[in-house]
Amino acid sequence: MIKIQTGIIMTLAFMLMINLNLPAQSKVQLPKIKSLVVKEEQEAGKGTGKPQLESETNYDPAGNVIEEKQYKDGKLDSHVKNEYDSDNNKIKVTELDDSGKILKYTINKYDKGLRTEKLVYLPNQKLKSRKTYQYKFY
Repeated sequence: MIKIQTGIIMTLAFMLMINLNLPAQSKVQLPKIKSLVVKEEQEAGKGTGKPQLESETNYDPAGNVIEEKQYKDGKLDSHVKNEYDSDNNKIKVTELDDSGKILKYTINKYDKGLRTEKLVYLPNQKLKSRKTYQYKFY
């Protein structure tokens, strides 16, 4: 009886040692997304029954959103283009109407990765608003 219990304990200890040496699960590397299109189908009686475009999103190789279009009832509702610097800070946001004309654009300025200023301009390049950001650190 003691020999059987000792054998079971030894077997369990050996199995535990084997499991401790196994490598942890590694994350699966997903391919980079270039664009995403979302379509929505409405329930019967609430729409045409056909899938309608909800949004389109395009990304740069770093994964930043460079263009986003939102649709309402299948028609373009908002259109935004973004530009980034080499540190992936969003430096320019351009809002466009459904024909592609600029409604307004925003310039963001950064210092060491922190936004310090946000300037919003009208299509005629006239300044609409200016925000400054001041940080306090410990």
